[in-house]
Order: sequence, then structure tokens, then C-alpha cells
Amino acid sequence: MPKPGGMIAIMFGRPSRFAHEREPQSDEDNLDREDQGDREDQGRDEPANTLDILYQGLCNGDEQAVHDAMEIGRCIRQMGRAGSRGDRAALDHWHQQCRDLIQNVDGEGEDDGER
Repeated sequence: MPKPGGMIAIMFGRPSRFAHEREPQSDEDNLDREDQGDREDQGRDEPANTLDILYQGLCNGDEQAVHDAMEIGRCIRQMGRAGSRGDRAALDHWHQQCRDLIQNVDGEGEDDGER
């Protein structure tokens, strides 16, 4: 009578694509949308990005938010005009102006504590 024994199987080949842990998605546009769900889970009420900050300010009747939104819109309009003309110097100028405004809205460019 043969002894009962186990069976050993050795398999070769590529692992299944489902065998790997999911890699975190990269943030191509730096808008932090991938982390937005985490913020909501933590119960934070802080806005996720510049557009949300402006939106909340406009909803609350914040006069500074009105001015900021109009200035950012003007910069983007000027960037479009400069780009359509192929004017790289003007495009760079308006791009930097818009970046400065956005940093101000985000609170990153405040020197004196006021916006």
C-alpha cells in the first residue's frame, strides 16, 4: 500500500497583473484631486484648490475674492491673446502675474498677513 503524500506544484510564468499592489496615481496637474477624498474623510472643511477657495469666497460675498477672480480671469485672457499672437514675452509676463495672484489666493504669497 502506497503512503499518502502531498503534491508539490511548481509554476513558471509572469505573475498576474492583479498580483501587484496598485501604485499610487501620479498628480499630473498638481491639483491634489487624488487626495481630496482623504480630506473629506478627515472632516476638513478647507478648500482643496484655488478654484474652491475663490468659489467659497464668492459664495460668502468676499469682496477680495471678487477682485481675485476677475484679475485671474484677466491674466488668463491676456495669456490667450499673447499665445495666439506668438508673443512669448507677453505670455511669460501674464503667466507670472497669474501665478502670483494664485499664490496670493492660496495664502502662499502673503507677507503682511493680509490679502
